[in-house]
Amino acid sequence: MAKINKMSLGGKTKIGLALGSGGARGLAHIGVLRVLEREKIPVDLIVGSSMGSLIGGLYASGMNVDNLEEIALNIKWQYTAKFFTPTISKAGLVDGNKIEKLLETFIGKIIFSKLKIPFVTVTTDIENGKEVLIKTGKVSRAIRASCSIPGIFTPLKYGNRYLVDGGLVNPVPVEVARRSGANIVIGVNVIPEVVYKREESPVIKFESILKNRDVLGLNKGKITSKIINTRIAKFIEKKINDTGIKQNLLKIFMEKKKTKEKHKMPSIFSILMQATFIMEREIAKTKLKEADIGIETEFSRRINPMQYYRAAECILEGEKATEKVLPLIRKIISKIPARQK
Repeated sequence: MAKINKMSLGGKTKIGLALGSGGARGLAHIGVLRVLEREKIPVDLIVGSSMGSLIGGLYASGMNVDNLEEIALNIKWQYTAKFFTPTISKAGLVDGNKIEKLLETFIGKIIFSKLKIPFVTVTTDIENGKEVLIKTGKVSRAIRASCSIPGIFTPLKYGNRYLVDGGLVNPVPVEVARRSGANIVIGVNVIPEVVYKREESPVIKFESILKNRDVLGLNKGKITSKIINTRIAKFIEKKINDTGIKQNLLKIFMEKKKTKEKHKMPSIFSILMQATFIMEREIAKTKLKEADIGIETEFSRRINPMQYYRAAECILEGEKATEKVLPLIRKIISKIPARQK
């Protein structure tokens, strides 16, 4: 997918990168960055939502693509597991502060003003559904907020707000990049069309959800951020109560499931994340159309949003999707005066 919006190339031209949400599939952003680096396409600012904020923030801190890929391919689940143990809280299954501590092992306590590339993080105020942008303070804290999927990670208390996953209101933050100063925006969407097999979701049968979209309220007129947050909260609460997950959470989490796939995460996490992405996909398709250049991955095999160990596949998909729009990228970049590149 690609689209050229009318733009003025007069004055200083800034290329902005809008990286979207998607769980493990967001590792495809690394592949996108690899192609842009290889083609020497400058990135003047980055805006990230959810997983896009994590990849974008690490890259903005000074990590190159090789650094990001090494982390994605070699991180050990035995090491990260301690950051994601269940917590006893009505606000989430996992203490979101542990995400922040994990991020600090990679980028320390760097603040936004010290980043190599200007960076903005998109989050959502869970109480009123409004978009909240973070561009000051500690980067790891901002990323932690943007990645806090409701029902899984506890919200971040930010002043008098409680912030969660930015993807709920803006899964591909193209217009935020434009408002931040970019007049050429490359948007990246990694949320695939929702396709499920019955045996892959033993707790929630997503086929019935897709056939009766009123379960999520997707056929009830215009989708607003407030509606999204209200419906996802009710949906998650109902499914957790209906399936008795509250009573069996620790048992589900600690039990090592025998499967051919290594390190398969407990189904509860995948279920809650997929419920979020069903709605985010509807918004992402619209947001991507606002970009001057839209990059959309096409995962040939279903990749669960918690299957981070399939990083190599995700990164490759990002590369392939970017390669497809390279002619358009080159065409637009060629219009920029040499002194501005």
